[in-house]
Amino acid sequence: SKRRGALGRLLPFIRAGVGFSIGRGSQWWAWISLEDEARAIIHLIDNEDATGAFNLTAPEPATCKQLVTALGKELRRPTFLKVPAWAMNLVIGVAAKELLLCSQKMSAKKLTDSGFEFTHPALQQSAAYVLANYFLATGFLAAVVLATGFLAAVVLATGFLAAVVLATGFLAAVVL
Repeated sequence: SKRRGALGRLLPFIRAGVGFSIGRGSQWWAWISLEDEARAIIHLIDNEDATGAFNLTAPEPATCKQLVTALGKELRRPTFLKVPAWAMNLVIGVAAKELLLCSQKMSAKKLTDSGFEFTHPALQQSAAYVLANYFLATGFLAAVVLATGFLAAVVLATGFLAAVVLATGFLAAVVL
C-alpha cells in the first residue's frame, strides 16, 4: 500500500530525487501488481485443477535495482544511490537479510500454465500503473507486492486476499 511495505517506504525517497537500491541491487525481487495478485487468487480459488503452491509473481523477473529504476523512470527522478547491506543490517537487523537482501528469482510458469493472464506482466508497465494509481486512488489497488525469500502462495478461505509464507514460517510478503 502507499502507507506500508517497500513501496510506501521507497516512493518518498524516489519522489524527492534520492532513489536508492538496497545492497548490491542485483538481488532478485519477486513483484506483482496488487490487481494481478487479487485476480490470481480468485483464479486459483475458482480453478479446481489448481493444486499445490503457486508463486504469486509477475512473469518478468526484476532485480532490486531494476525495480527502483523503473519507479524512478516513471517519476522522472534519479535512482543511482545505494544503501549498503551493512547499513540495512544495522537498521533492521535480520529482517534486512531475510526480506530485502536475499535473492530469489521466482517463476510464474505454474500460474500462467493454469490459464491465468496478467494485466500487468511487464515491470515498466506495472510501475506506470502503480504510480498513476498511487496518486489517484486509495492505494488499495495501487500496489506492487515484493516477496523475497522462498515464496509459496497460500490461498485462505477466510476472505483475506492473500498470504505468502517463507519456508521458515515467517510471513514473507512485503507489500509495496
